[in-house]
Parts: sequence; structure tokens; C-alpha cells
Amino acid sequence: MGEDSFLLITFVFRDDYPAIAEGLLSIPPVGVVLLFIMSVGYQLLDAAAYFSLLRSAFPEIRFYQGVAVVFLGVFANIATFSAGTMPMQGYYLYCCGMYAHYRFSDSYLYLEPDL
Repeated sequence: MGEDSFLLITFVFRDDYPAIAEGLLSIPPVGVVLLFIMSVGYQLLDAAAYFSLLRSAFPEIRFYQGVAVVFLGVFANIATFSAGTMPMQGYYLYCCGMYAHYRFSDSYLYLEPDL
């Protein structure tokens, strides 16, 4: 899988490598570190939102499970062209003990009682 991905990326961007390299090399190392910190911080804030939403209905949840939901959402957006994000997150939460009477919308969870 990794080799196939590398070949695909090589084929798609074969004509643009000089411009890509030039753009990446123009960023100072401090800027790269700050960008990395901001991106991880954003994901952790999103995980905190999931954690706080889920905590009221699912007290056993841990923060790392909120982080897993966020990163699973990022993966599912890419792997399934965003069609499988909510089912994958829902299945993960189901495996953690949160059952199907909770439904999802866009990127956040609606906590609803059984109807």
C-alpha cells in the first residue's frame, strides 16, 4: 500500500516537484514547527469538544477516545471521500460502549434519548 501511494503521488506531482520543493524550502524551520503545533492543537481542541459532548451521556469515556474519534474522522474523510466518516466514528464509539441511540450530524454528535 505504501509503495502504491508513493507511486501515485510521484505520478500526480511529477511536473510540479521544483515548485513544491521551492515552496517548502522557503518556509523557515520555526514556521514549520509553529504550523505543526497549531495543527495538533486544533485536533486536540476538537477532541476536547467531542469529549465534553460525550462525557454527559457516557461518563466512562476517556480523553484519548475523543482524540481517536477526531483522527478517525480525518482518516475517514480521506479514505471514504467523507461518506463514511460518521459511520466509522459511530462504530468506534459503539465498540467503546456507546450505543446506537445517539446520532451524528456533520462533524459533531447529537446526544438524544431513545425515542
